[in-house]
Amino acid sequence: MDAPTTRQLEVLDVIAKAEVPPTYREIADKLGVKSTNSVADNILALERKGCVSRQAGPSGHSQSRCLRVTEKGRQELKKLAPPASLPAPASPFEVAA
Repeated sequence: MDAPTTRQLEVLDVIAKAEVPPTYREIADKLGVKSTNSVADNILALERKGCVSRQAGPSGHSQSRCLRVTEKGRQELKKLAPPASLPAPASPFEVAA
């Protein structure tokens, strides 16, 4: 299975950082895009890749705010984070002494 694209990882990051699972509109707003269709396409791709899942509602159908980041999704996001042992990058605005 292919690794998530940069945009898919951005969508995944928005979902992971949300206090409650976000709607497609909320994800689009966070990413600065107008189309919720592009968000839906990226979420479908993330589902196929096993990075997100949908929690079924009481009737057995998916519901609003049902997206969950899977363990595989968390692992993909960890690949983006720099190791704690590395120093923070210097600000390009700092003047060397």
